[in-house]
Amino acid sequence: MNLEGTIWDEHVFGLTFDGKQVNYDGESFCVSSSTPLILFECPGEDSKEADRFFSERGFNVCGCYIPDEKSDEEIEEYLLSLEYKDAVVIILTKDRQLRRCEKLFKNHCIRYQLFSRIQWFFQLFRPNLKKAYHLLKDDYSKEVFTAVTGVRYKLLPESALRPYYTPNQYFAPPEMCMIDAMEVFVDCGAYVGDVLEKYIQTKNGCFKRIYAFEPGAKQYEALQNRAKRLCAEWALSEDQICCAPYGVGSQSEKMGFAQGGDGLGSMHIAKGEPTEEYAQIVDLDTYLSEEPRIGFIKSDIEGFEMEMLQGAARIIQRDKPLLAITLYHKLTDYYEIPLYLHQLVPEYQFKVLHHYFNWWETVLYAYIE
Repeated sequence: MNLEGTIWDEHVFGLTFDGKQVNYDGESFCVSSSTPLILFECPGEDSKEADRFFSERGFNVCGCYIPDEKSDEEIEEYLLSLEYKDAVVIILTKDRQLRRCEKLFKNHCIRYQLFSRIQWFFQLFRPNLKKAYHLLKDDYSKEVFTAVTGVRYKLLPESALRPYYTPNQYFAPPEMCMIDAMEVFVDCGAYVGDVLEKYIQTKNGCFKRIYAFEPGAKQYEALQNRAKRLCAEWALSEDQICCAPYGVGSQSEKMGFAQGGDGLGSMHIAKGEPTEEYAQIVDLDTYLSEEPRIGFIKSDIEGFEMEMLQGAARIIQRDKPLLAITLYHKLTDYYEIPLYLHQLVPEYQFKVLHHYFNWWETVLYAYIE
């Protein structure tokens, strides 16, 4: 499936306006940079970013923001009172408000362009996303990346991901499966040890040591139980699986966390949010300073992947370990993580595979040929 032209083209999905048609009571109206724009409110800093986005591209932003909690009548009255009678409303509100806005503007013959916040983010991030895209080693990874980012930024339907489902998450690329008796495996976000067990099976029990990090108390208890069982079943010494009840980040600190709401019991570290629970965070460069070589790092830590990589920068530059890093938790991770790793180790080869039927479980793989 060739998807490159669908989201990397500069003139698709209403993400640029010059020469684009806007709905207007069954007629068409072309927007140019001289057309006054009214931005339907994004909360907080998003409004400033939206203003800057259009202003930098030469558009005439009226500087008026319409709070989306107002009633239809209030919005109509406000719009009709504006001196910019030929203005076009750009809808930057939350996706759930789009249908309401579309109906309102159509009913009152107000020119509008649907421009959801996440699509707008894609336009802002597009240059760096394209850089990440061109770092990928093979055409299949580029197809996967295009489909995943298209779905994640609401440019493509979720069904676009179905052809790209790949089993055996974290170990699907053959480069991740090579056996090295001296390999040290680091599992960030070890949960209950499911990936730890898969690693041992993949490596046929041949490795030096495993470090498994899991800050959730209930999950950590299950992790320890599984580690004990695996040591017995694979005739491993007790020091070959080291469980640590910590989160992993860019520095050593205590941080609040909360129970995840996805039904899997994963833990979401919460910065600045009220909580009665706290986790100790460690950085890998410090915690693993006694290990002479790290061979493989896997990370699925609910959006803390970049912080983990920053806290492991010395290890990554020194050892160039295999990496299996989830990309799907943050919209910025799709480009920030590969670009950061390329900066640290320019010789890394990158692949992207997708391991679920919605936008979850996209993994970036890095290795040295």
